[in-house]
Amino acid sequence: MASASRPQHQRKKEQELAFGPFGFLNPTIRRYPLSWKLPVREQERQSDGDGGEEEGPKDGEEGQGSGNGGQTKKDVIRAEEVQREYRTRDNRKGRHAIFVIPEIAANAKYLTPPATNTLRATIHGILRMFTWAPYWDVSYLVAVVFTFGSMVWCINAFFVWLPLQDPGTEFEGEITTAGGITAFIGATIFEFGSVLLMLEAVNENTADCFGWALEEVLEENGLIRVKPDGCTHHHKNRKNLIGKGQAPEGATIFWISGFTALPPIFDRLTSTAAQNGAYWLPQVIGGTGFIISGTLFMLETQEKWYLPATGVLGWHIGAWNLIGGIGFTLCGALGFASSNSGCVYQGSLATFWGSWCFLIGSVIQWYESLDKHPVHVDDEVESESTS
Repeated sequence: MASASRPQHQRKKEQELAFGPFGFLNPTIRRYPLSWKLPVREQERQSDGDGGEEEGPKDGEEGQGSGNGGQTKKDVIRAEEVQREYRTRDNRKGRHAIFVIPEIAANAKYLTPPATNTLRATIHGILRMFTWAPYWDVSYLVAVVFTFGSMVWCINAFFVWLPLQDPGTEFEGEITTAGGITAFIGATIFEFGSVLLMLEAVNENTADCFGWALEEVLEENGLIRVKPDGCTHHHKNRKNLIGKGQAPEGATIFWISGFTALPPIFDRLTSTAAQNGAYWLPQVIGGTGFIISGTLFMLETQEKWYLPATGVLGWHIGAWNLIGGIGFTLCGALGFASSNSGCVYQGSLATFWGSWCFLIGSVIQWYESLDKHPVHVDDEVESESTS
């Protein structure tokens, strides 16, 4: 067991840590230790004699558990320190992460659920995607809507690219009719998803919400148990979708290209200038918006702008959306040279791989939306404690 890292972890416990991609902007990540003092509500519960009992799932938590893949008593981590890991993205998504420093030299103070990034917990999270549908959770709806929208764009990409790759597979009206209709449907679904994203952003809970309950475990010599608890995030509100009455305008630029892709409209864009202005240009502008948003989603999860946060689901979601946005932008840009067969082929191919990138990012976001209480364990200390 090494002791060289003890001062470093001691410093972690003594101060609040704040991070952000750029020093001139507000921090997007904050980490600070839990207080030894129990919350007032927990003190009141214990004074009533029921502080050590487990509660059933709260409204909006059914099927979710703690996101730990079927926790049993032996899975509980004895922790020396537990820190809240606040991220602005997690706040929008109604997620509450904790950073656990495992026990060293019998210094345990807390009992926490196990890490949620293990293979077992991941499989449990994937199965939860097929068994749990919190339709009142706007973050869940965002993920599902973009997943289905991306699936439609993948179908569209087959319609417009496969005939160019293998002309023998083409059927009548495949590129113009089937491709145009699916483009309109896909763009419309993305438009709806964008509106939900804006609703999610403007209705985020600006109050500091912990989302974990603390209670004494008397049979464990006064250790503090950390377990998932409810909070005031609107994601658990089943009475209305967003919890507030604000309704922003949706993003429509990319949808314009989907609308003009409909055969009755596109067939009337007979001049090159009309096609460029009404169809290809909105796709370039809309695709550029996807690039910008994907980049911002990545940066938001990073402690520094040059350090990729590969251990954070939100970073991977932003990365895949960034690549997908590049594909859609390339398709529109190459469309300006639609008289060149090579550009037409590459543009259709860019839609193909861009759609699949959006689909991968959306599926990860679906998984993320159901994992409301992630637990991150300090691997360095964990390996030292077992050595």
